[in-house]
Amino acid sequence: MLATRCLAIFLFGLLTLATFQSSAIVTTTYDLPESEMNERVVLLAETWHGWMQELGLAGITEAISEQLEEWREQTIAAT
Repeated sequence: MLATRCLAIFLFGLLTLATFQSSAIVTTTYDLPESEMNERVVLLAETWHGWMQELGLAGITEAISEQLEEWREQTIAAT
């Protein structure tokens, strides 16, 4: 039972990261050593990221980060 819950939490986290941080996956795959298999992994990551961009999900974290940074700067300026 505990293992099933842990697996579910892990898979949810993995799916969340793959959906909203797809650009990080692409960046990570670029750091892999060159090989035929890794070229396929890079292509898959780029394709996935393209799908997330088309859906508008890839930019959500950047927009949130930019808004938080703007609020932080406003807070610092106000003090």
